[in-house]
Amino acid sequence: MSVLKEARRKAIVEEAKKLYLEKSIEQVTIADLATHLSIGEASLYRYFGKKQVLVVEAAIMTWQEISEKMTSLPMKPTGFENLEDFYGFFLSVFHEHPEFFQFIEDFDALIAKDPLSDELLTAYEEVILAIKKRFDDFIAIGLQDGSVQCDLDPDIFYFSTSHALMGLCKKLAKRKGLLKYEDRIDKSAQIESLITIFLKYIQGEGKIL
Repeated sequence: MSVLKEARRKAIVEEAKKLYLEKSIEQVTIADLATHLSIGEASLYRYFGKKQVLVVEAAIMTWQEISEKMTSLPMKPTGFENLEDFYGFFLSVFHEHPEFFQFIEDFDALIAKDPLSDELLTAYEEVILAIKKRFDDFIAIGLQDGSVQCDLDPDIFYFSTSHALMGLCKKLAKRKGLLKYEDRIDKSAQIESLITIFLKYIQGEGKIL
C-alpha cells in the first residue's frame, strides 16, 4: 500500500474511532461514516472489505493511544509505586474518558457475534499484551526491590485483575444503571475499592481465595 493510501486509511480509522466513541459501534453504519467523510461507501469497502475490519482497526488505535498515555507516566522509585500508577491509570481513564469503556463493551459484543479472523485477532491481542508487558516489568522490579511481597503467578494475576477492573469500569461507564441502586453508589469509590484489594494483595497484606 502506498504512503498516501496508508495515510488515507489511517485518517478514516481515526474518524471512525471518534464516531464509535461518541455514539456506539452499532449505531454508526458504513453509510453514516461515508456521509461523515463525504466519500462513497464503495471506497470504504475497497479499503476495509467489511465493517468488522474497520472496527478492529479503530479498537487497535484506541488501545495504542491508551498504551502510549500509560507509557508516558513517570517512573516511580519502586515496583509497587509503579503498580499503583498502573492500576490507578484505569481510574483516571474512567474519569476522563468513560466512553472508552463503553466502546470496548460494544467491541466485545461485536466479536462475540462475529468472531475475528486469526490475522485480526493476533493484531488486536498484540496491543493488549503490550500493556501486560508493562505490568510484568513492574512486578519484576517490585520483587527485586522488595516492595512486592506476595507469591503470585504474574499471568494469572494480571488477567484476573485486569478483567475484573475492565469489567467493573465497563459496567459503571454505562450512562444509566439497570437497577436504581447502581446510580446511588459512588462509581469511583467502587473502582478504588477494587484497586485497593489488588494492591494490598501485592503487598502481602491480603489474601485472594
